[in-house]
Amino acid sequence: MKGIPGEIVRTKLSELEVFARGKEITIRKTAIEAGQRDVIEQAQFYQHAPPEVARHYPTLLGHNISKPPYWYEMPFYFYPSLRDVVHFRSDVPLNLLEDRITAILTFLFSKRYRLKSGGGGCAYFGEAFTSRLSKRLEQLEQSDSIIAQALSTKAIELQGNSLPHPSVAFQRIVSNVEMLHRLYAPRLVSIHGQLEFDHILVNTHPEPDVDFVLLDCQDRLGDPAYDLGKLWESLHSLVDFIKTDFFDLSYSIENDVLAVGRFVMPVERVSVSNRLYELARSCLTNISAETSDPHLLMRSDFAEAVHLATAGPFFYNGTEAGRKRALAF
Repeated sequence: MKGIPGEIVRTKLSELEVFARGKEITIRKTAIEAGQRDVIEQAQFYQHAPPEVARHYPTLLGHNISKPPYWYEMPFYFYPSLRDVVHFRSDVPLNLLEDRITAILTFLFSKRYRLKSGGGGCAYFGEAFTSRLSKRLEQLEQSDSIIAQALSTKAIELQGNSLPHPSVAFQRIVSNVEMLHRLYAPRLVSIHGQLEFDHILVNTHPEPDVDFVLLDCQDRLGDPAYDLGKLWESLHSLVDFIKTDFFDLSYSIENDVLAVGRFVMPVERVSVSNRLYELARSCLTNISAETSDPHLLMRSDFAEAVHLATAGPFFYNGTEAGRKRALAF
């Protein structure tokens, strides 16, 4: 959004409208039916978060969460998203981006994840990963006959290399009891839940009062690896290029094989992503040791893979471009 009064953006979960309130530019987020829970939780979290946490989330200017339509208002932040400054701009120094990534990870583990906690185990794993993956793949199969054919083939070849189907790879992992227990979170904490790059605004001033603002949070107990998997999607898997159609993919389905002959993304900024990814993993290695959570990185990699495999339905729109986005994920 550009912050122009009267500007309206509609998503699958909400409607965003920009207003001029005197000299201030504000934005109202109104839930549609599918997004009611998210808007209510976000308003409640912004309202009650302690100051040291709230400073990195939108300021709540007004809200209605007592009856539909549910909405809240916040300032319009004229900060670029992390997606823009990492993938599509070259004017932001690398050292500043490194500082922001480090600050975000430090904030999450030193403040956000300490708000509340609960037990871990298999129940959360089943809801967050197992059932979500099966439901999303089934939804994707039902949406398009060609995608259904692709997902039912016996083999996938990517530029000559054989790959397992997502569902086959997933079942192989969860049928390994030792591996499965490593993937169970030792404890659940208050996670963000939607920590994609376009939900992270960064202040690019060298000495800012607030260096980043996190949007569209949830206030639910979960595994920190769930959040980290969202970050890994952008830093490692470069999903923002898929979301914005900055990729090229060619494929064919013959003899029960999904063959992907070409799958490329822009390379100009890949080195920046790789550097930030290495930095983030190094930070997580230290955090894993400090928090006595030896399998944090493994769970984050697993969460990244599941997030990728479940994203297809959100980006398929009935067109060939949408079909390629779904297959790319």
